[in-house]
Amino acid sequence: MLQRSSIRTLVVIWLAWVLILLGYQAAIATLTRVVGVALLIPLALAWVQEMVNDSVRFHWKQVGQGLLVVVPLLTYLVWKQSFWGRAFDIVERQYFKCEPFALSRAWIAWRDRFLALFGSNSQTVVYFMIEFGAIALGLIACVLTLRRYPGIAAYGLVVIAISMTCGVVQGMHRYVLAVPSVFLLLSQWGGNPAFDRAWTLGGVLLMGMLATLFTFDLWVG
Repeated sequence: MLQRSSIRTLVVIWLAWVLILLGYQAAIATLTRVVGVALLIPLALAWVQEMVNDSVRFHWKQVGQGLLVVVPLLTYLVWKQSFWGRAFDIVERQYFKCEPFALSRAWIAWRDRFLALFGSNSQTVVYFMIEFGAIALGLIACVLTLRRYPGIAAYGLVVIAISMTCGVVQGMHRYVLAVPSVFLLLSQWGGNPAFDRAWTLGGVLLMGMLATLFTFDLWVG
């Protein structure tokens, strides 16, 4: 009897440490990029699915998982009220002219950038082809992974939506890197040797071009 009690205690302690570590990782992800608060979506979906699967029995583990779900939101709210959060808002609004869901400015900016694709400045055309190409890749990846990874795909769509509606059109390829569905899809397509070689070659050439442009003082992200 004592042995069973000790084992249960060890299991509870182990689960608590796992939840603490997972919560720590979710908090760090939120602090790394503000859009990390959207991790609430895949965590909540996973928690609901777990609750549905174990609807007959109640576990304290479910309560711990529920607390874990709100870690990104709590981290964001605390950071938002801190000195660093307020300073971040000032820099974003005053210097970058960027604010969440600035739909009117975002619409005008994206319209102008789309029309620039048909302009006479070839450098501008190439740059914004990269911008629109990155967005297309992110959206396609999220749609194609939505059925198998609904939480991750939904998170990616929210990241793209927030990034596209901040009122500034620049460096979208950086924001798309925060979309996990892109890497899931590319890892699947990478099983084809032809695609793997083509993507690797194209990626290396693109990276070299952006690195070259950066040496000429172009902020390419």
